[in-house]
Amino acid sequence: MAQPLRLVHASDLHLERPIYGLAEVPDHLRELLVEAPYQAAEQVFETALAEDADAVLLAGDVLNVDRAGPPAIVLLLDQFARLGDRGIAVYWAGGLVDSPDLWPRSVPLPENVHVFP
Repeated sequence: MAQPLRLVHASDLHLERPIYGLAEVPDHLRELLVEAPYQAAEQVFETALAEDADAVLLAGDVLNVDRAGPPAIVLLLDQFARLGDRGIAVYWAGGLVDSPDLWPRSVPLPENVHVFP
């Protein structure tokens, strides 16, 4: 009997976008909200690990490299490496803001990451 294919799908993470409206947020919640997009992205990858996924499908608009700071790029590279250590492939189809051609050539993606225009 064939084993089921286990996939985790995410898109539109937009890790380059700053959170707006923090002036109205109580101080004790501000840091949580600033970190929320990164925590959400990490949860996608954590789910793939916890569920022993075969692959993660990223369907565009993950991050705009020109607008993202180093923390967003490092987060992705760290998570991709974690998945690679477990033999989980990442298939990343670029969207409007994250064309694979824009990824910096000086920062190679791990071997388990496959990009599509």
